[in-house]
Amino acid sequence: MSIKVQRRKKNLKMELLLMVVTHLLLLFSSKTYTNAEDTACTKLGSTASNPSNATERDSILKVFNDMREHIATKQSPEGDNLKKAKNMYKLFWNCSMEKKVRKSVEKKKGATLTKDYAQNYAIFKSGTSTTLANYTNAAKQDWYNQVIIHGLDKNQTYTDGLDFFANMVNAKATQVACAYDDDGTNVHYSCIFNVKPVKGQSIYERGTPCSKNSQCTTYPGSSCDTVTKLCKYEGDIPEPEVTSTDATTATNVNPTGGTTATGVTPTAATTTADIKLDNAYMTVAGRTKVVNAHNYRRTLLATGQIRNGKNPSNANLPTAAFMSKMEYDMNLEAQAIEHAKGCSLEKSDESTRTGIGENVYVHKTVIKDPVELFNIVAISWWTQIFQDGINNQLIFSENLRDKQAKKGIDQTAFTQIAWANTSKIGCASVDCSGKSFVVCRYSPAGNILNQPIYRIGYVCQGCQGTCSSADGLCIMT
Repeated sequence: MSIKVQRRKKNLKMELLLMVVTHLLLLFSSKTYTNAEDTACTKLGSTASNPSNATERDSILKVFNDMREHIATKQSPEGDNLKKAKNMYKLFWNCSMEKKVRKSVEKKKGATLTKDYAQNYAIFKSGTSTTLANYTNAAKQDWYNQVIIHGLDKNQTYTDGLDFFANMVNAKATQVACAYDDDGTNVHYSCIFNVKPVKGQSIYERGTPCSKNSQCTTYPGSSCDTVTKLCKYEGDIPEPEVTSTDATTATNVNPTGGTTATGVTPTAATTTADIKLDNAYMTVAGRTKVVNAHNYRRTLLATGQIRNGKNPSNANLPTAAFMSKMEYDMNLEAQAIEHAKGCSLEKSDESTRTGIGENVYVHKTVIKDPVELFNIVAISWWTQIFQDGINNQLIFSENLRDKQAKKGIDQTAFTQIAWANTSKIGCASVDCSGKSFVVCRYSPAGNILNQPIYRIGYVCQGCQGTCSSADGLCIMT
C-alpha cells in the first residue's frame, strides 16, 4: 500500500473522529430536558422561584413548542388565521439564560435584559395558580393575544403592538429560559429568547413546514423533527441579531389586571397647549400613540377582524358601514388634564361633561413615558371585548351598560373606543401618589343608551366624507 493511500486513510479516520466528537459536543450543549435533569440549571444560587427541576422546564418548553408547532402546521386554536410557517425552529432550554432571567425577575423592575435578549414579562397576583405550567400558559395566552388584537399582515411583519408575540414566535429563536419570583403579593414572570425579532421584518416565513432536513435552512447543520414539523438546531446559540432602534419589549396586561413596564423620562415639560409641544401631562409622541392605537383598533373592528367574546370559536363582530377616523384634540386634552389632576382615580360625573365621553385607567405604579403607558391603556380597554360577547345588534343596551354590576365585567371602555360617531380624542396622565391616573375624553360622546355602537354594513358604505380605503375609516375633515 502506498504512503499516499495510508495517509489518506489516516486523514479520513481523523475527520470521522472529529465529526463524531463535534456531534457529541453539540448534542450535550443543548439539552431538551426530555429525560434528564441538568444539575447546572438547578444549582444557580438564585433566590428566585421555579423552575427547579427538569419536569418543570419540560412543562415550559411544551407550552412554547406546542404553540410553534400549531403555527407551523396551521393548527392554532386561537382563531388568529395565521398561515403555515416554514423554517420554524424548536426551542431548547439554556441554563446560562435561566441564571440571567432568574436574577432579572428578582429585581422586579420589568424587562431588564432587552439589550441581549428578546424578553417577555408579566405580573400575576400571588395565589392565582399553584403550578408553573399554569403561569406559563396564562402568560403565553396574554402575549399571544397581541396578534389577535392587532392582527398580522400577509408578510407576518413585526409591527407596533406585537412585541411579546414576536419575541416568542420568532422562527429564528432556538433557546429559551423562564423564571418567576413570588413575593407574596405578586408573581413576576419572565421568559427570554436568544434571538431578537427585527421590527419591520417578518416574524416567520410563510410556507410549508419541514418534512426533511434539507428544508431547514436558517442554520447550517439543522435537522427536521418530522413529528412536530419544527426545525432543530442543537449547536451553539446564534449571536443575538441587531434589531431596529425599537426595543423588543413591551408591557403586558395580565389576566388578573397587573401590569409591568419600562420607559424613559420625557423631555422637559412645558405649559403650552400647542399640539407640537410636550407638557407635564402629555408628549407629542404620546398624542401620536393615542390616536394610532385607537384608529388601528377601529380599523380592525370596521373590517370585521375582532372576535366577539372569549371563546376562540366565536364569530367576529360584523363590518361597519361607518366608522370615523379619530383625530387628536387639544381642548379635550385640557379637559382630561383638569380631571386627572384631581386624582379621584375614577370617572367624572357625566353632568360635568355634557356630550363628552370618558375612559379612565389607573396603573399601580408611575410610568413616565406616555407612549409606554398608553400602550398598556389601549390594550386594557380594548381587550374587554374578549372577556364576554356583546349583543348581535351592537346596541348599547342596559344589559351592556350594567354588565359590571351584574357579572363583574366592564366593557364600556371598549364600546367608547368602538363608538363609530366619536371622531376626536384628548388624553392626559398624572402621578397620583405613586400611581399613574389616565384620563381620555371623547367627542362626540359614545355609550348612549339604546343607540348602536356602530352601524353594520359594507365597509365605508355609510361614509359621508372621504373613505380611507386603506383602513376602512371615514375621514370627517
